[in-house]
Amino acid sequence: MNGASNERFIQGILLYKEGLSPFILFSGGSIKNYSKKIFHTLTETEDAARPDVVEASIMKDTAEKIGIPRSSIHVDTKSTNTYTNLKAAGYVMEKRGLKTCLLVSSPTHMKRAMKVSEKLKLNCFPAPVKDYTRERTG
Repeated sequence: MNGASNERFIQGILLYKEGLSPFILFSGGSIKNYSKKIFHTLTETEDAARPDVVEASIMKDTAEKIGIPRSSIHVDTKSTNTYTNLKAAGYVMEKRGLKTCLLVSSPTHMKRAMKVSEKLKLNCFPAPVKDYTRERTG
């Protein structure tokens, strides 16, 4: 996982531990090959590219190791962009009878993520991570 993924992971765990969410969805993977990512984006097909790194699985394994019960975790390993992440979230919410969700993302990505959630008719509330971009070096 990269720095941004780590920040989102920690934020989701903290929200769960604070009792603000009874459930955590770890979603998505990363496509590292640039041309594969472009093809996937342009064709908008789920079969166009498989994730090279499934960050959601890494997050699930880590969450279980720090004591989050497996029954409180759902993993979406196929999503590779915001739209498919949130589409999967909507499916899980419907399946579990959940009416609202906390959407964890970076501050710079939150506006776009909330627009996608609105398009999918999900009742999400923003839960952005702290913006550390000014504090990063190199």
